Amino acid sequence: TLRPKFSVVTTLHLRGNKLGDREAKILCDALSQNTTVTYLDVSVNQFSEKGGHFIGGLLETTAIVKELNMAWNNLRAKGCGHISQALKANSALEVLNIGWNGLGDDGMIALGEALAINTGLVELMLSSNSISGKGFVVLAKGIAANVSLASVELDHNNIGGSDGPGIREAVDGNKGLVAMGLSNCNVADELRTYVDAVLFQRRKQQGSSQ
Repeated sequence: TLRPKFSVVTTLHLRGNKLGDREAKILCDALSQNTTVTYLDVSVNQFSEKGGHFIGGLLETTAIVKELNMAWNNLRAKGCGHISQALKANSALEVLNIGWNGLGDDGMIALGEALAINTGLVELMLSSNSISGKGFVVLAKGIAANVSLASVELDHNNIGGSDGPGIREAVDGNKGLVAMGLSNCNVADELRTYVDAVLFQRRKQQGSSQ
């Protein structure tokens, strides 16, 4: 007897579909019953802070999604706050891309506080989010305190100059960190050389121990 073959959906690619907050709610309602989708890509859409609220609620109440790409939306600081709140409880999510969302310093304060508590994230991408000043101070402390982060992408944020010590604090505090993207961040050459050397040595040590 022939038995029907059922495919199991583990990845969901919805990039560049002009999805808004209404679609975000529909998607999250559907995924609230999800037991198989571990990779979700909703980048290059039109989610605002409301979309962030729905995605945050999904992450807070489920523990299935391992990788989430929300780059190139319009989450802003409040949307980042909803995601950050979820990260305090969710230890299942390992990869998060929220680059190019205009999160700003207020968003980084919320995220930094969450990172100090979160125990699941391994890779975090924050490119081009208008990060500087007081927001980066809190973010750096969160990265330093985090016990799972291995890679942080901070490209295209003005975190060099007076914010430079925060970069060093993050690198020195988080001994598990092995990669940090700092392209176009106005970072002094001396600090950049220090960061590259420390992270290279850690990667080398990891390779020799495997």
